[in-house]
Amino acid sequence: AVRLVRSMNPGNIPRLGAATLDASAVAAALLLALVTSVAFGLAPALLLARTDAANRLRSFGQGRFTAPHGAGSGLAARGGLIVADVALAVVLITGAGLLVQSFRYMRSEDKGYSASALTLRLETAMTPRPSAARWGVMLHAAVERLAALPGVTAAGATDSLPLTGDTRLSTFQVTGFANRPNQQADLQYISGDYLQAVGTRLLQGRLVTTSDMPGSTSGTAPARSLAVVVSASFARTYFPDRDAVGGEVTRGDPHHPSRFHVVGVVEDVRHAGLDQPVRPTIYQPSWLADVAVVRSALPASRLVPEVRRALRDADGSLFLEDVQTMGQREGRDAAQRRFQTVLLSGFAIMAGALALIGLYGLLSYTVRRQIPEIGVRMALGASPAAIVAATVRRGAGLALAGGALGVVLALASNRLLAGLVYGISPVDPVTYILAPLAMLATAAAASWMPARRAARVDPVRALRRE
Repeated sequence: AVRLVRSMNPGNIPRLGAATLDASAVAAALLLALVTSVAFGLAPALLLARTDAANRLRSFGQGRFTAPHGAGSGLAARGGLIVADVALAVVLITGAGLLVQSFRYMRSEDKGYSASALTLRLETAMTPRPSAARWGVMLHAAVERLAALPGVTAAGATDSLPLTGDTRLSTFQVTGFANRPNQQADLQYISGDYLQAVGTRLLQGRLVTTSDMPGSTSGTAPARSLAVVVSASFARTYFPDRDAVGGEVTRGDPHHPSRFHVVGVVEDVRHAGLDQPVRPTIYQPSWLADVAVVRSALPASRLVPEVRRALRDADGSLFLEDVQTMGQREGRDAAQRRFQTVLLSGFAIMAGALALIGLYGLLSYTVRRQIPEIGVRMALGASPAAIVAATVRRGAGLALAGGALGVVLALASNRLLAGLVYGISPVDPVTYILAPLAMLATAAAASWMPARRAARVDPVRALRRE
């Protein structure tokens, strides 16, 4: 189990990878088990200590079993424990169900990129690092070489990949819109056919092309073109009653702003993370990018060596780092939620199993105590089916009470899960209905074996025993 937990390490839990089952952990677990056993064993021991030993010995000598004084209240207490156990299981199952649904929604929704897109960070061995102008020339040559590779359908570069949250914020104004002071949007530099390469769908207009790139990369500031592409959320927010294509966006010095024309609208991309809301984004062509993206039908294992050769041909000082597909990056980003979901699901399964084992034990104990009563009922005409129904009904009643209490507790504690669920409501009605129903169904199944044992009671032997 420890090895399994280590294998699911999302990477942000300190020292989880070095966790082991040492002597102190085992000793603490054994001590807790001992204390729990003693504490729960004291109640029946005290109950037996209050009974008349002589009367009980006479009962055993006559072949009869006399329940100790207060056994009825003890049975009720055991039933209360089962109700509490089922309630706790329902709370955990509900939480696990919400996390599972949230995780499935997060992985299934459109994220604005293709999982097969190959991403790689470009680095240079040049010392000192090249100027902005020189880097622009190097990147231009690298993108052209990558796009010319056999099997490559698109290649480009950016300064910020999806899921990284590295995009810069930029203040801007939209012509014809009631702008707010210092309103901001994400600004992302892209070059070549980046949007096609990463798999972001075009919704309206056109994408920027090489002809929209800056005509010069000289100078220390990023050279800028007049064409930009905006995200769907940007278009909805700042062009609410008109087409964004053809609109004008200004940035920079308020007294001498740079003017950009919107030529296209693309789908929203999860830049900040899978479970983070999308943000309005401006995609501006620029050669000042350092992450290349390649789209190809070839598997990454065959494509990466070709990419390395192409970059060496473009500039001998270029080399690759952090080579991953977007699917691999998505897997890393989802690791935290996967860990939370698996962990809570494991706790829910264990709690449910303990509740069912406890329910089975309680009903078995009840059937053994009620054998004389069952024999009398069967002698008076009660059918085996009626005995089975009565036993299952008792188990289902305890499960139903525990399920109702569990739903109440889950609703009261849903604020704790509000920050963990994504895409669904923390009071999702389907989950809150299915969790207690699942416990009720499994509780009825757990009650079946004691019920069948009760139905096989021989009334003659039971009455003779009484």
